[in-house]
Amino acid sequence: MRSSSGAPHERSLDGAQSEGAGLAGAGAETQGTTEGCPMNGETRLWARLAAGAVLALVLLLTVSPERPALRVSAAEALAGGVLVGVALFLAVARRGPVVPRGAAVSLVATTCALLGLAAAGEEVVWRRVVLGELLRSGSILALAGSSLAFAFAHRARPGLHLATGAAFGGVYLATGALAACIAAHWIYNVLLLWISGRGRVGLGASP
Repeated sequence: MRSSSGAPHERSLDGAQSEGAGLAGAGAETQGTTEGCPMNGETRLWARLAAGAVLALVLLLTVSPERPALRVSAAEALAGGVLVGVALFLAVARRGPVVPRGAAVSLVATTCALLGLAAAGEEVVWRRVVLGELLRSGSILALAGSSLAFAFAHRARPGLHLATGAAFGGVYLATGALAACIAAHWIYNVLLLWISGRGRVGLGASP
């Protein structure tokens, strides 16, 4: 009989892994398709990424929200974002990531790249645009409003996404660099993906 002692924590990880595992699952599905079979996973994956990229690009070209003052260099923004992403992962997962075994290097690299694109698109929408548009009301209200909207848009574990949205928004406000929150979001999702198999880690594993 399976013990239920770790069930609450596992359920919290289920919600935390929803973004990364969804992309990884689609990527893994494409690896397993045979010749002559429609690659539905690939179609869904690229449609989602394309829609996100188009939306982010349109917003960047048509909307000019306020920006927080730039306080750090590009290198400092990236380093700070990575540190925040790692810290956020450790706070949520409460254990270290596991290096995937047996996964093809190309699949690992592709999945990480796709997670990067997804993180960049979301940060443009939620931090650059939504938070930026709310900055006229003050930093605190802008952070609160954009974090609530981010949580509402992620129906799986909205409480968790409220916290992560606040963390990413806080990084943006503290550094003034969108690259910082993109790096934090990307590294957070990548690290969550490594434990999506709960000890049997492999890209595309179903949590």
